[in-house]
Amino acid sequence: GLDVTGTVTADGLTVDGDVHIDDAVPILRLDSPSATWSGGEDLGGIDWYTKDTSGSGPAVMARIYSESSGSNSLPIPNMIFQTSLADVTLKDRMQIAGNGDISFYEDTGGILFDQANGVQASGKKGASITGLQDGSDVNSMGITFNVHGTDGNANREEAMRLDSSGRLLIRKTSAVTSGSCIEMEECNSLSLRGWRCG
Repeated sequence: GLDVTGTVTADGLTVDGDVHIDDAVPILRLDSPSATWSGGEDLGGIDWYTKDTSGSGPAVMARIYSESSGSNSLPIPNMIFQTSLADVTLKDRMQIAGNGDISFYEDTGGILFDQANGVQASGKKGASITGLQDGSDVNSMGITFNVHGTDGNANREEAMRLDSSGRLLIRKTSAVTSGSCIEMEECNSLSLRGWRCG
């Protein structure tokens, strides 16, 4: 065994057994020697490794690591969570960006919790649900439902809105009739205007 009071500096360390850190405020620190902090640079992480030699093993089965997305006076880190499924290929499952945005991934797309754009599906150009201040009061909040067409469209478009009064607006952003419950932009097949509650 190894019993150390103080600091251990090593080029590499393999421990067969449990690691116990006992301190008033225990901290495990991973030092990155890099000084470039370029975008995409791996800043270090923790691997879950199996020694099982059957199948495709041994292999890293899961990983949490920090990746630089660019630099300022310090790296701008993203925290990335990876797992594998019945193979040795690690896939991104969740990312916490340096600005706090959270992304969840799966094979056909993903979900992004973006501070600026709300909940988005299938990447930054996908559909989204966004909170929106719709009055002078900062607490007056509605919800917009946004869609994205073909790849040729640069931005999402608002398709529907539920405003702070509970009014549903379809293909429009403001109400025409006071007290209406549902309003819809005129189209060839259907038009709903001025429906009143009660």
